[in-house]
Amino acid sequence: MFSNHLKTKLRLNTVLRLMDVISEGIISFSSGQINWVNHAFTSLTGYNYDEVVGRKFSNLKLAQLTDEQLVEVEESLIKTGKWRGNVQVQRKDGSAFYCQLAVNSLHNEAGFLEHSVAIFTDITGEEKFKQEQLRLQELSAAIQKSASLSAMSAGMVHEITQPLNSIKMIILGLLYWRDDSNCAGTEELYEKLGEAAREIGRIEEIIRHMRSFATLSREPEFEECNINGSIARIMKILSQQLSARGIKCISELTENLPAINANLNRLDAVLINLLTNAMQALDQVEHNKKELICRTFLEERYVVMQIIDNGIGIDERILDCIFEPFVTTKAPHQGMGLGLSVVHNVITRMGGKVAASNNEDRGATFTIKLPAFL
Repeated sequence: MFSNHLKTKLRLNTVLRLMDVISEGIISFSSGQINWVNHAFTSLTGYNYDEVVGRKFSNLKLAQLTDEQLVEVEESLIKTGKWRGNVQVQRKDGSAFYCQLAVNSLHNEAGFLEHSVAIFTDITGEEKFKQEQLRLQELSAAIQKSASLSAMSAGMVHEITQPLNSIKMIILGLLYWRDDSNCAGTEELYEKLGEAAREIGRIEEIIRHMRSFATLSREPEFEECNINGSIARIMKILSQQLSARGIKCISELTENLPAINANLNRLDAVLINLLTNAMQALDQVEHNKKELICRTFLEERYVVMQIIDNGIGIDERILDCIFEPFVTTKAPHQGMGLGLSVVHNVITRMGGKVAASNNEDRGATFTIKLPAFL
């Protein structure tokens, strides 16, 4: 029969052997002094067993913790006896890798601290994947911005043509007065020049809007925005394309809605994206009553906007993942499936929600909810 002491020793040896073969690096320390490390720790950090055992854990400076994290670790260990976070760990050769660090305090039956254990899990691959995701999101935003600018261009040309024609008529009128014996008086002349100046101001406003949209910053500035005003402006820009496609546009905008905290240019990009998608869906239907509804209303603490069409609807197979990158049913020349992913990212960063659904009869509805200033 084995004695209890021998059984305990055997169990301890078994545990140590198991901890020595797992892939996570482990340090055991008492009173801040390292008394054991496993094989994975030496492989991850480049330190051998004898170089670290007996040293102070804090003096080794493995985990590059900020002052805030050190305070957080200390407070968490006192309250719960454990802490977990992502940090950079420095190897013996000075290189570093991303790691999930878990620190646990082991207390005896009397409640006194006996040992602390730090577990290092290499997450370099996960971190690289996150960085690649961020890079993909930035690429998606750039591609979608180009697509939105293309969609806006025809409407912008129309918007600029109108004030240019007005300026042309004013100038021709002034030239006619000059050649006519009954030349206009000074007041009439200044009045006409004022009209021309106002039309030039309209052109400047359109160009300024296009320029700011084309140079969307990575970290947009938020401001109070009127969602009805944005819808009216974008609908006007796209009016020529909608009319050419035989699409009837219906505005059901609730008046006196509270403002939302948003970036105006990115909100415009979302609207252009959703309206362009709706137009492309309506291009594929055979009926002649093509309709697109823009609706706004207040729901609890959210300003809600809906874009509703009676087009072909959304394939049920992709409805649940419609906002994921590269998910699309469009032909290759119509898009890469990045637009709705960008819409989701933009609205989420504004503190809102976006959802897609199929209508009972036909077509699809995209619903956006943004926090209201109440």
